[in-house]
Amino acid sequence: MRVHAALLFPILACVVAGSAWAQRADKPDLRVESLRVVGPVDASVQVQITVRNSGRAPAGPFATDAFMTTPTRYLLLFTLCPLTRAQQAAGGSAPCASPFTGDPLAPGASVAYTAYITWPVDHLPGTRERVEFMADGCFPPLEPTLPAICRVDESNERNNTRSATLTVP
Repeated sequence: MRVHAALLFPILACVVAGSAWAQRADKPDLRVESLRVVGPVDASVQVQITVRNSGRAPAGPFATDAFMTTPTRYLLLFTLCPLTRAQQAAGGSAPCASPFTGDPLAPGASVAYTAYITWPVDHLPGTRERVEFMADGCFPPLEPTLPAICRVDESNERNNTRSATLTVP
């Protein structure tokens, strides 16, 4: 029996592509599903954020972070409690944790947080700032030195963010 190369190539391409697709499909896929800006609370801005695992496998522990996007990208203080003006002026150490999911997040499941953004004290009240919220966050330019909580191996690493313009309180 003779097999012509023209007939064999599409079959091999489907097998290889199917194999790659199967590996990709069996991973978690974290994304910021919704983001709602509630408003100022003391020196912070309250937001409600929902992260969904749209993948086909559970997602391990992960952090959700917030980044200033202009003029340069840097991590903002993103916590589960607001800061007072005195705490902000003292350097912004938070008396509470940052949004973090420690238990596996099942495929199709979501986790919601009420959290607070606090800018450094040198940001003028009333200015509008673009903020990017990132599931499986931390600070990507530091890869691969980040802790494991910053590296959920996902089927799509490019859909982890959602942005909003907030007013500094």
